Amino acid sequence: MPKDTKSICDRPLISGKAYYIDDNRTIKYASESYVRANFSIEERDNILDFTRGLIASFENISSDNEKANLNGGGKKINKHYKAILYICLYEEKMNKFDLRKKKRFIQKMYEIYKEKGSLSDNQVDVILEIEKQERQYRKSLKNLLTCYAYEYKIKRALEVLEEDKQDYMKSMLENLYKNLYLSDNQINGMKNWFKYLTEDLKNTKLKEFDVVKK
Repeated sequence: MPKDTKSICDRPLISGKAYYIDDNRTIKYASESYVRANFSIEERDNILDFTRGLIASFENISSDNEKANLNGGGKKINKHYKAILYICLYEEKMNKFDLRKKKRFIQKMYEIYKEKGSLSDNQVDVILEIEKQERQYRKSLKNLLTCYAYEYKIKRALEVLEEDKQDYMKSMLENLYKNLYLSDNQINGMKNWFKYLTEDLKNTKLKEFDVVKK
């Protein structure tokens, strides 16, 4: 979220991360503390978290993210959650990325999910099989989440950098959109500009990009 966005309780969302809350058909933003206080664990488990790429470990993350990160615990994400996260990244969140030819099946499954709010076990299995096949093109769920996280962090840096200092970060964003990947040298180069971010975001560890065998 933009750095000046305020939550449903009128407090600034300093982290830039927010949950979407449907408040009498009006979409508002909520902080993690607000969600913890007002929603059950089961309800929080059903919230799609597109910022998982900002966390070093992917497979073991519970709805209680802070506790999972500190203790290395948390339950495994179920396959329905993974499949829905994958199709929503594809169809909602990554329109600027060069995903090349989108799978018509994924588009269809996304339409069904938006209409019904769920997918069958068979549909989920096919989506995850497609995801497995797409890994050779850096389109695994893990890599898409990593790309989305880097896009978020680069955009936050661009918000605080003066215009005459934005060229390098803009070029990194274009590279990310085109290649679904940034090299170690490019990532190290961005550290000079990430230092202007808030402490929590500046020090956040992002996952590594997928290594694709040629």
